[in-house]
Amino acid sequence: MLSKGFEVEMYTGLMDGEIIGLSDKIVAALSGFVREPDSRNVEYTTPPLQQYDQLLCELVTPRRRLRQFLNGLNQRYTLIPGSTLSTGNSQVFYRSDPQNPYHAYIENTYGTDVVTASIHINLGISDPDMLMRACRLVRAEAPLILALSASSPFLDNRITGDHSTRWQRFPQSPQHVPLFESHGHFV
Repeated sequence: MLSKGFEVEMYTGLMDGEIIGLSDKIVAALSGFVREPDSRNVEYTTPPLQQYDQLLCELVTPRRRLRQFLNGLNQRYTLIPGSTLSTGNSQVFYRSDPQNPYHAYIENTYGTDVVTASIHINLGISDPDMLMRACRLVRAEAPLILALSASSPFLDNRITGDHSTRWQRFPQSPQHVPLFESHGHFV
């Protein structure tokens, strides 16, 4: 069995959908949470596990802790569905750590295009050949996966017409992707 782990990015805000950046308070108070470059979302990760029942507990427990913490700050605070900044201001980047050079790089390079929330699934594949086969399979299945996990078609209180706002906003690939001669047979 493969080990599986998750990275979970979430927005915080008010019950009416207004997104409010609370990552600095969350990270200071709760272990296991990390800041994203924009303060409106926060992230936690699960350990790599093989058993789904254990993984479910690792996915749900931090989320419950976060909900309890938010409720203690203000009974109107909650987790906002991670589909988009549908009711937020997508033109303004709210730095979560002004002193962090990586956050400065992200803001200056991508702006608010990377202010999205999602769940990343990490699979424990250590064999390079199997990893490349898995990557090719995922690329072939990506349209179906995208359709099943599509983000909200709303942004800044407007209908975008997009099936997935995250897909449209998030940078599709870096400007320069280095290829190494030793990896040529995988291209």
